[in-house]
Amino acid sequence: NVNLIAGHNIRMLEGTSVRSGAYLHAYISNEYCTLPPAMLAAEEDTDTNIETVSEKSSEVFENHTNDLFRVYPNPTTGIFTLELNTGNDSGSIKIEIFNLLGECILNTVQQSNSHYQFDLSGNKAGVYFIRVIYGENNKIEKLIKQ
Repeated sequence: NVNLIAGHNIRMLEGTSVRSGAYLHAYISNEYCTLPPAMLAAEEDTDTNIETVSEKSSEVFENHTNDLFRVYPNPTTGIFTLELNTGNDSGSIKIEIFNLLGECILNTVQQSNSHYQFDLSGNKAGVYFIRVIYGENNKIEKLIKQ
């Protein structure tokens, strides 16, 4: 049994299947990844997007496996740098940090810059996932906090 809950969209890639007798429930909810009031003004348009799985999905997936950003130091004791690799492009970038339970601990939209610094010192040691969305590019990187 699988429940997928997301704040904005869920992408099922071509070849995704659910076996007979299994249960898959995927839906959009802002209940689990809400923004602090100060960040709401910076949030991009939150229209719900539903995509149909098609041959195009595999092309999108291949385009997302890139060097959009890197994180260092990794592992970290709390403070780390996210280095963005977008060339001379400008625009907004969405940065999300999730814990292993899938809880969103940071969700921000920033103007494109080459370096961002974050501090997880107040969070528990463990594994976190950083997702960066920049235009049509999307990448997730694992971060270990000691």
